[in-house]
Amino acid sequence: MAGTVCIAGELWRLNMSFFRKLLGPPNIENLKSRRDLDGLVKALHYQDSPQVRQQAGQALGEMGDRKALNPLLSILQNSKEQPSVRWTAATAIGQLKDAGGLKPLLVLAQNKQDVILQSKAIKAIGQITDPQAAREHVAALAISNKEIQKASTHALQVMGRQAVDALVEGLQHKDGNTRILIIELLGASGDRRAMVPLLGIMKDDPMAEVRLKAMKALVSMGGVPPKEAFIVASNDPSAMLRAEAARQLGLIGGVEVVEALIECLDDESVNVQQTALQALGKSKDKRLIEPLVKVAESDDEVLRKRAFGLLEDLGEEAVEALIKLLKSKREYVRVLAVDSLAKIGDKRSIDPLVTVLKDESKQVRTKTANALQKLGWSASRDINGAMYWRLLGKWEKCAQTGDDARDLLFEAFSQVSFDDRLQIAQVLGRRGDQRCTPGLIQMLADTTKQLIRIDEESNKFDSEDTGEERLAAYMNDDSPGHATYRMEMQERDKMRERFDQRRETARREAASIIKTLESVTHQKLGEDSDKWRFWWEKEFDGGQD
Repeated sequence: MAGTVCIAGELWRLNMSFFRKLLGPPNIENLKSRRDLDGLVKALHYQDSPQVRQQAGQALGEMGDRKALNPLLSILQNSKEQPSVRWTAATAIGQLKDAGGLKPLLVLAQNKQDVILQSKAIKAIGQITDPQAAREHVAALAISNKEIQKASTHALQVMGRQAVDALVEGLQHKDGNTRILIIELLGASGDRRAMVPLLGIMKDDPMAEVRLKAMKALVSMGGVPPKEAFIVASNDPSAMLRAEAARQLGLIGGVEVVEALIECLDDESVNVQQTALQALGKSKDKRLIEPLVKVAESDDEVLRKRAFGLLEDLGEEAVEALIKLLKSKREYVRVLAVDSLAKIGDKRSIDPLVTVLKDESKQVRTKTANALQKLGWSASRDINGAMYWRLLGKWEKCAQTGDDARDLLFEAFSQVSFDDRLQIAQVLGRRGDQRCTPGLIQMLADTTKQLIRIDEESNKFDSEDTGEERLAAYMNDDSPGHATYRMEMQERDKMRERFDQRRETARREAASIIKTLESVTHQKLGEDSDKWRFWWEKEFDGGQD
């Protein structure tokens, strides 16, 4: 009996196969044009032609009717099905955008046995934008496959605000990187429903990077969270987040904000301190003065300059504090304090600056003289005035302040330029002070030696091979060596010009020295430095006291 049934079944199958061949394969285009869903589903299981099944799957995807989801899933999950048919089914499921297709696609997207099917599944994942799939997409962000993460991220972005609830739930995910992806999506959504959860993350998340991302997301949402949250964040364990909090506080402004930023100036991180100073901008709050004075003594150059810049912005209010910094043990601090006082231009700083004219640092002294000049100080006729004019290089005015200035001028003689030395000698000479004469005689001797040295070098150079013998060999312009020879001769001519220039400079200097000696001593002893030295030693018995 059983054998009879088996034979009957086989005959039925053969008959059906015969009739299918007799009738031909389904007309997919006709079924598609009539939107015949049942017909296309039947064609999806047409056994005699994988091509027909593939065309049917493609048509079902293009129709977009979600009733086709289960038939397509049966093809997708059938490991015995032709690969090309499964690929088409994956694409079609993506086109349906139905949330029910996401889980199977995620499974196949992580299967590396068929890389094409894996790729098709990942692409389809990004097309499942049904809000019902939001939670599945959020969960998919934790999958280590970057392409899957990108696909789900894209789908969630398309959903926009419809995905916010699922994203907020995902903020509790144990993986920090997943939380970061979720935070970025919430920030991009601009939905203010996410603000309170993000504030919680900014305050309490165990990962500094996550807290920082939450802060940036809150700012990017088109509004800022309560400034109290940023004030709390300014004390965060992460220096990176404290710096960002300081920057955001600067954008908010307000009395409480200034207090928080002042606290940031004591931060152990230089970056946080720098950011806080920048955030303070051009604040005129008097409470900044004392903290800025402290920062002005910092070892960090950027901090120092920004602190002094803010003190300058405070103007007259900061003058007293800057005057205190003139007594700093650090030279660079005193220099900056002098510059800042000059920029503010308050007359109260003149007297304190006058005392700095005796500073141990030449740079500080010079800066101070320039500052006093800018402030319009009427130099006193005493040692302070003499120091002031000396630092400005005004030798005659320096001498006019009194006899004490002569020692300053003589001291400066050996420290200044050639022309200034001649001027100092003349200024002192007009007052009967010839202490610079031995120095002038030595300058003349040195210049004479320099002239002799230049002549020796020039003669030696001229005595070397000039290439005249080669000139005969290269008279023909077509000769390869002619151009090389000509270049050598040009270089030699340039060298001779340099000798002539050095010689002329030395001669001018010698003439200037002799002229100054004659003016100071009222003697005319010519170019011979030995004659001048002999006269000096004879006349003054070794020099003038």
